[in-house]
Amino acid sequence: LAFSSWSDGKNSASRTFELKDRLILVMTYTLISGYASCPSLYIWNGTGYSYVTDVSNSGWLGYIGYINADGTVIFKDGNPYDYVKLDKSQLYSTNGYFDLTLAQQWDELYYLDQTYLLAVDHPVGTDAYMSMTSYLSDGSTGKVYTVNSQSILSPVSATNEKGQDVLAQLLTRDGLFTPGINAYDSIWNNITLNQLTLDLGDLTGASEIKLIITGMVDWGLADPYYRWIDSFKEAATQGLVADGTEITPAPYLEVKAANESWLRVQRDVPLPSDYRSRTYTVNLTGIFPEGVSDYQIRFNNYWNVTYDYIGIDTSKQADITLHTIKPTSAVF
Repeated sequence: LAFSSWSDGKNSASRTFELKDRLILVMTYTLISGYASCPSLYIWNGTGYSYVTDVSNSGWLGYIGYINADGTVIFKDGNPYDYVKLDKSQLYSTNGYFDLTLAQQWDELYYLDQTYLLAVDHPVGTDAYMSMTSYLSDGSTGKVYTVNSQSILSPVSATNEKGQDVLAQLLTRDGLFTPGINAYDSIWNNITLNQLTLDLGDLTGASEIKLIITGMVDWGLADPYYRWIDSFKEAATQGLVADGTEITPAPYLEVKAANESWLRVQRDVPLPSDYRSRTYTVNLTGIFPEGVSDYQIRFNNYWNVTYDYIGIDTSKQADITLHTIKPTSAVF
């Protein structure tokens, strides 16, 4: 007897067991979503609508930017643009048309201004991925990068904020993600961030450096997040909070200099945007200081960002042609 394919809603894997003796299985799960969601994208597959992913998680309205000393919470707009890559296997044409549906299934509101299909012509032997941006940045979402699918490198090492070796989880797209944390489990004035430190090896001479990342975010439950906000408000009543104190700090990227110090990179840091994993690119070209031969970077996130795969591409950007295909009809 064999069985396989488990899923906890965000991670999945396959296992095969030989049943020799009596075996009792006890399974538990935690509901991490279902009470709220961004718009969900579905595509017609010939017999029904298949779920693709949620969209525009970085386009939050009323996202908390910071708190001032008087306890006033200042809000910040998110980035309203989102791009979802559709695999060939997901595309089904009915008389030359593709049928896609956006559905808001939960207790949230969304505002839709524009939608279109973007077709990318790129050379044989390459693949194309979109850049992404964080929820607190105007960002660089919408840049298409090509990667040479035949010459992808792997990181030399990878560790998380606990010092755990997580390289094995990053070598293949297998649904096994790195473990991570949400920072709201720490103390308001001593925040422990979710981190991923990567040694990319010696990339001396590379004209371009791009990461291909497959990852997702576990936003966690709402109640601990609300208690986290309240802890800042309580600290403000005691005069402990300075103007501009970040409640949920924006993600940032660091690079290791030749003297072993970590330098913060002044560049938008992409962030996986929902519970369903996506693959995207991060352009690292030009961020490394002179004199380094060991190319190390560190991602810092407030939210529980987990990674399934990271590859390194040093090929030059290929010539591409973009085709914007606007809807011929829309029904609300």
